[in-house]
Order: sequence, then structure tokens, then C-alpha cells
Amino acid sequence: MFVVVGKAAKLNNLHRLAVASSFVVRCPIRCLTTANGGRDKSHDPPERDGMWQHPQHHRRKVRHVDSAKALSSSDEPIDPEQTFYFVRHGLTEMNEVLHQMEWGSPGFYDKGLWDTTLSAAGVEQAIELHKQWREQFDAEPSPASHVVPWELVDLVVVSPLTRTMQTYELLVEHTSPPLIDPAVPRYVHPLLRERLYLSSDAGSPRSMLQAQFPRFDFSSLPQDDSPWWYTPDQYADDYGPYVEWRPPGKYLCPGEPTDVFYDRLADLRRSLLRRTEKHVLVVAHWGTLRGLTGGDFKNFEVRAVKATDLLPEPFVDP
Repeated sequence: MFVVVGKAAKLNNLHRLAVASSFVVRCPIRCLTTANGGRDKSHDPPERDGMWQHPQHHRRKVRHVDSAKALSSSDEPIDPEQTFYFVRHGLTEMNEVLHQMEWGSPGFYDKGLWDTTLSAAGVEQAIELHKQWREQFDAEPSPASHVVPWELVDLVVVSPLTRTMQTYELLVEHTSPPLIDPAVPRYVHPLLRERLYLSSDAGSPRSMLQAQFPRFDFSSLPQDDSPWWYTPDQYADDYGPYVEWRPPGKYLCPGEPTDVFYDRLADLRRSLLRRTEKHVLVVAHWGTLRGLTGGDFKNFEVRAVKATDLLPEPFVDP
């Protein structure tokens, strides 16, 4: 069972104040649900160029893992020249907590690091890595010798969780000029978010994120600041009532169920393959990148993956 702490009325007032002032407030309101169990779809932003799908589209009939054949690679044409440069975010405050107290260990509890940020060590590591990449970029003009062919990147897509945008800005834009041309589109998209395991994977409202990261395109997030991360009431009609699936422990919010996460990864894969850009930088998370590639990514790890090498079906741990 998860535990929601605090008094709801007090939190609602705090949340309204936070949205109005554009300050990021990390509080349990992110996992409280609305009384009517839904939201007004009239506020949803339109799809951009038909390529990105709004998160509301995957509230549909549940697709179980045993129906994987429906998600074969034949669903989407694959461009053999398209390459994704997958980057996992840097070391976070929650990563450091989990190094000391393993998830699922006896007595485990969620410490409430909502939408966790990079730790001081993570920021330092990101800056040092940027310096190395900058020296290489300035010394060697050939894109083939770089960890990412910066001059060829024609699209950037990042998760809306704060740590991924911090990671991108520190790795790519810490010094001027940035490693990637500022004219290259930089989209934030909720399909890339981490599977919601803990409070650290619950997000912040669009207005707060836009104030903190104004150079990103947030058009894929709800304009009314409603949750773009998993909450049970958004999915109850299609996936049934929430059933706790995580190991014993004290949790501050529900976790994203396997079926919901699986369907989201399938949507993400289709959305990525529909893009016409050839060199796409993607900054995301361990669970998301593992689901697309089957690999384990360390903090700050970068891998170039051809579109043809994406898994034909999402990989999801039970």
C-alpha cells in the first residue's frame, strides 16, 4: 500500500500558490488525484506535425504483454539511416539515496524527493563531462570522432522530468556556443518519462517547468497543468483499479503498472520511428531506455542505436 502524507486541503492551497508563482515545490500533491477522476480534454495541445502523440491517446483498451505480436517491427517503416543517441540523465539525489537504501530492501521507504534533481556530485560530473566533450569538439572537426556527432543532430527530445533537462543543459549548453545548434528543435515529451516507481518519478506542472527551462518546447504537455505522469484515475477506465505491484515498503504515490508502462513504451517506439530526422538525441531514464533497447544504462551513459536495432517489442521488468 502506498501512503499519501499531509492534509489534502493544505496541499491544494500550496499547489495553487506554486503554480501561480512558478516556483518548483516538491510536495505530495503530485500523486493526489482529482475528485472527478479526469480532466478537460479541451485543454490538450494539438499533435505536432502528426508525429508526437499526446499522452491521452494511450488511455484505451488494455494491451497485455502476451499480445506482443501486435507490436512487431512491421507496424512502422524503419529508416536504416536513422540513428538515436540515447543518453541517461546524470546522478540524482534519489540515486544517491538508493545507493544507501536499496529499493525493496527490508524497511524501505520513499524519502519524498519529488521530481528529483541532479545531486551536487551529478552537476559536477556533468560539467566535467561537458568540458571533455567541448575540448574534443574544438580540437577535432570530424563528427565521426565525437561521442555524438553534434553538428549532425537535427532533433533533441527529452523527458519532462527535471533531471533530464538539467542533464541536457549541462552536457550540451554549459559553455557557449552550445555543442548543438540552438536552431535544432528541442522537444519535451511525456512518453519519455521514467516508469513511476517512487516520488522522484512524479513530475512537475508544465507552467513550473517552462519557467525553469524556457528554451524547451513544452507543447506536448497539458496546458492546464494537469498531471502528465501516471495517476490511477487517468487510466482506471481502460486498465481497471490500481493494484500495488511493487515490493513491500512505504510509498508516497502509486507506481505505474506493467501494462500501462508497456503500452506507453510501444507508443514511444512508434512515435520515434515516425520522425523523419536522421540524428536524434534522446535524454531519458534507465527504465525507458531499457524498455527500448534491452540494455542497462549508467548515469550519463551515451549509446548510438540505429532505428533498426530498437527492440521490436518493449522490454519491461515485471
